Amino acid sequence: IKPMTEECRELSKKCVQRLGYQGNNLLCSDWDADHMEALDYNALYEYLYEIEYQEPFEGEEYPEGIPRKEFEELITAYLPVTAERLRQYADYDEEKQVYAWAALGCFNYAPSFFGTSLPEVTAVRENEDGTVTLTVEAVCDMVIYDDALITHELTVQFMEDGSFRYLGNKIRHDGDRYVPEYQYRLRR
Repeated sequence: IKPMTEECRELSKKCVQRLGYQGNNLLCSDWDADHMEALDYNALYEYLYEIEYQEPFEGEEYPEGIPRKEFEELITAYLPVTAERLRQYADYDEEKQVYAWAALGCFNYAPSFFGTSLPEVTAVRENEDGTVTLTVEAVCDMVIYDDALITHELTVQFMEDGSFRYLGNKIRHDGDRYVPEYQYRLRR
């Protein structure tokens, strides 16, 4: 909607575009390190996989579920959650040592205008603790043509090796009234 600086464009590509608002709730819910129980980790895995490996997640290679070690290493690399908490929050089979995964489809996802929105970083604020807060706007040309559907602040931490971690998200103002109730892919 607005012209983006080169920095905002690069951070959009790196941190938010592959996540989007469809099929996971990282960008469309309020959460922080102390309140992570509502994130849909099982769905989020495929998006973080694509960020990490720069290729799509091939879920059919895991008909029994995603092995515990692979799942926990990827999720804990990008989010401030412990493996123990993941086993509590996500759909985890202790006996098989796997995390469930289901492809996004007609039985576990109801399309909405919000899901088609594109996240764009519009501002960057460096915090005193070394973290960075990205102001992100959900651009949806299906509903609003000249403004963002919602604006949220995504806090991330960049590492010296170029990697990063998501630390929290906060929807600003009353933007959550535009966010449909999140539909988990798996029954919890």
